[in-house]
Amino acid sequence: MEPSTEIAELFAVVDDTLVSAALELFPAYEIEVAHLADEIEVPPSGATHIYAAVIGYAGECVRGALVLMAPMDVIRSWRPDEVDMTEAILDDTIGEFSNMLLGSVKNRLLARGAVLLLATPTIASGINFCLPAPSGGACRWQCFETVKGRFYARVDASFDAGFTFQPEPPATDDVAADGDMMFL
Repeated sequence: MEPSTEIAELFAVVDDTLVSAALELFPAYEIEVAHLADEIEVPPSGATHIYAAVIGYAGECVRGALVLMAPMDVIRSWRPDEVDMTEAILDDTIGEFSNMLLGSVKNRLLARGAVLLLATPTIASGINFCLPAPSGGACRWQCFETVKGRFYARVDASFDAGFTFQPEPPATDDVAADGDMMFL
């Protein structure tokens, strides 16, 4: 069942925010990334071992989760300084990137009036992942290409009746960037 036009418009804000946040986050860590906007492939299933991080969020009248999936070689490229990439480090790496990505989405949506609380990432790995769409919500996989291969991100979102985003504020230099340290 297709979401209503109103839900589709709300979801487009969240989905577009995910893409723009990813396109800024990964290059900040010297990871060249391209968004494959027309890629309709969902994360691969079959013989490829995939790592996934799922992190939930909730706010007044909105809730959902962010899913980040990548094969081992792609995750290893996110930590080129790490010589001995153990399972624990792979898990920690994808978990931390999912946390930073959703944190960036949260900060951007805060400017649109959505106050979100984030959960702790849950990590899984294996072959043949199947993540159904959320009941009563919307989701869409986004595909990104790096020199080591593709990774995938998906944001799920459910909205209560009456939820709206505020208009996008004008750009300003007075706002702290993600990761900036601030002293009071």
